[in-house]
Amino acid sequence: MADNPTPETEQISPPKGGSIKKLIVVAFVGLLIVGECVVVYFILPSPEQLAAHGGNIEETDPEEEKERKLLMTPTSELELGSYSIAKHIASSNTTLRIDFTLVGTVLTEKTQEISEVLAVNKHRLREKVVLEIRAAEISDLMNPGLGLIKRRILEKSNSLFGDPVFHAIVISDFSFMEQ
Repeated sequence: MADNPTPETEQISPPKGGSIKKLIVVAFVGLLIVGECVVVYFILPSPEQLAAHGGNIEETDPEEEKERKLLMTPTSELELGSYSIAKHIASSNTTLRIDFTLVGTVLTEKTQEISEVLAVNKHRLREKVVLEIRAAEISDLMNPGLGLIKRRILEKSNSLFGDPVFHAIVISDFSFMEQ
């Protein structure tokens, strides 16, 4: 019986080469983690860079900054008139009827001053608006937000007065019908 080893005393040897493979995988994963840490170290800003930019190193979009400032300043709405414009399209022999009310937002402190300027220039402003609507494409008129038309009217009206009098243009009660 002494010649036969019992299962309790029998030693099991690990498969050859298995521990070396595990060691290589662990070393590779470790190097990968160290490499990622080095890349992050060079990408993230230093405390000096954060302090130099007031704690915020993100670049802000000028349009977003303008919108944020506009929301912070008190504004009032001035009605710029109701419009009913007919636009004939010769290629399809159709006529478009476009009805809307135009409103401009201005600084509250300058409402009285701008109202007086508008009273003097209301017909020139009306002409600019009518020309922009007639020059608009059908796709622009079908756009739910009317973004392009609003921007064009805002640009033309502000160029008429020489200063950026209006901060935004609002088109309400808009209807567009093809006849």
